[in-house]
Amino acid sequence: MLICSNTLSVRRFILLIVFALLIDFAGASRCQAAEVGTPLSIPAILIDSPETSILIDATRAGQRVVAVGERGIIVFSDDNGGTWRQAKVPVSVTLTAVAFPTPQKGWATGHWGVVLHSKDGGETWQVQLDGRAAAALELKAAEAETIPLESPVVGDGGRLTAARWLVEDGPDKPFMDLYFMNDKQGFVVGAYGLFFGTEDGGETWHSCMGRVENPAGSHFYAIDGNTKTLLIVGERGFIARSADDGRNFKIVPSPAKATFFAVHVTSANHVFVGGMEGKAFRSDDSGVTFLPIKFPLQTSVNAIQKIANGRILYATQNGRLFTSSGGSDLVTPLKMPPGAPLTSVVQSPDGSLLTVGLAGVGSIPSTATANTK
Repeated sequence: MLICSNTLSVRRFILLIVFALLIDFAGASRCQAAEVGTPLSIPAILIDSPETSILIDATRAGQRVVAVGERGIIVFSDDNGGTWRQAKVPVSVTLTAVAFPTPQKGWATGHWGVVLHSKDGGETWQVQLDGRAAAALELKAAEAETIPLESPVVGDGGRLTAARWLVEDGPDKPFMDLYFMNDKQGFVVGAYGLFFGTEDGGETWHSCMGRVENPAGSHFYAIDGNTKTLLIVGERGFIARSADDGRNFKIVPSPAKATFFAVHVTSANHVFVGGMEGKAFRSDDSGVTFLPIKFPLQTSVNAIQKIANGRILYATQNGRLFTSSGGSDLVTPLKMPPGAPLTSVVQSPDGSLLTVGLAGVGSIPSTATANTK
């Protein structure tokens, strides 16, 4: 089943189009995860210039930069984006997010409910979870649930009905984002309210879907946090907040009905969310209440990142970066040439900015932000 919305940003549109090209979607929902010929069983093909492929997310792994994208492509650079190498990846699904809580240990996630793990800084990867196993975990959790079946945790008909549907429908549902507090504790979120966690570095996973009320079955697009606060954002203004390391969540009154694609929580407990048509907000109280950010264009905000000088960067659908100070409600465009839609931005060790998106990797010198006020 496709995730349908005529207001999805280019970031999400890219993900869905790529996924549709990879498989016959009508048949995919009945595929088994280990079936021969599915993207879960076909390794990513090594290609020339993989850094020019569609890439969706990027992060730092110590001094290394790692980026993930379509067809299971993962690339990494040890020279601030000067040269790139392609990692060995056992699947060819579209990958949507990557995180490295330590320089060596990292995780990536994406379509077909895939969670990948690397122990060597992103050079090689192994599968830790897939959509079929995730659905089985949710069904087991739903069957053990003690709340009434009509409780509005996940979708119409109750959690158990939704869990049975997940199992019957197959492993095609995508994870969209992930967050790791350290090299043991982490979470992944995705379509239809998918939400799973680990306490042992991915050796085992468990369903967290009962922790968040989601009666509409809204898609979860992004998750981020710090040692005190964890937030999930998603479809139609969905925001959920945890103040206890993700054990319990409460729905936050949304500042807008716009779908949110990005959330960033700073170490100082400032929270930034952004999404459709330039809707962006900040919170100075750890995500309890939000104030509007004056975005100059109605372009979707696909990613938000804080950089070394304390500025907040916004990567957008129109291929531009915008910046603001941590406490400002006004953003300004960064001086840079126009380009293809951007889906993520990361600061390399030398201070330059590396962007990823529809055209692959781009680079912006550190001087572009050095004098920004």
